[in-house]
Amino acid sequence: MKNKKMFRTLIFSIVTFMAVNFSCGYIDSAREETSNHPVESSVFQTKADKFESRIKHAMQRDAKAQRDIGVMYCNGHGVERDYEKALEWFLKAAEQGDAGAQNGIGVMYCNGHGVEQDYEKALEWFLKAAEQGDPEAQRKVSIMFLLGIGTEKNDAKAMEWSLKADKQGVCLSYTAIGTMYWSGTDVK
Repeated sequence: MKNKKMFRTLIFSIVTFMAVNFSCGYIDSAREETSNHPVESSVFQTKADKFESRIKHAMQRDAKAQRDIGVMYCNGHGVERDYEKALEWFLKAAEQGDAGAQNGIGVMYCNGHGVEQDYEKALEWFLKAAEQGDPEAQRKVSIMFLLGIGTEKNDAKAMEWSLKADKQGVCLSYTAIGTMYWSGTDVK
């Protein structure tokens, strides 16, 4: 019986470790989608063309365009990768309440890109986005509570956020929920 519990704990630790690394390892490519501006994405010949179009909207305080510029700087799409500029643009959008930008800032703190790695600040930013309904941020918050990253371990909050992400169809939240039940994590 003791070996079975140790095995489950080991598997649980491996799955959750992989989920955190996957969560914090990138800024979602979906964040780079073109917003609802008159210019359709099919018009763009290159990522540099898209950058030029998006920067015009970003300069007019369009939060989604500002987030898009942040993603482009973060990933080096259409411009040279520059984490400091990415953070600058994410912050402009986040100040206007853009959940995707708040999630992006959380990823930057989680990875230490352009900022000193700080899991507590990452969690703060993920929570801002998660509270607005961002499903990827909800999943990341769940994992951080589950593993006690940037906060004290809290299985109940981990389950709460996993269920919220699950309701929005986030596949990896299914894994976290199943793993919590399978490992015997004390959740209601």
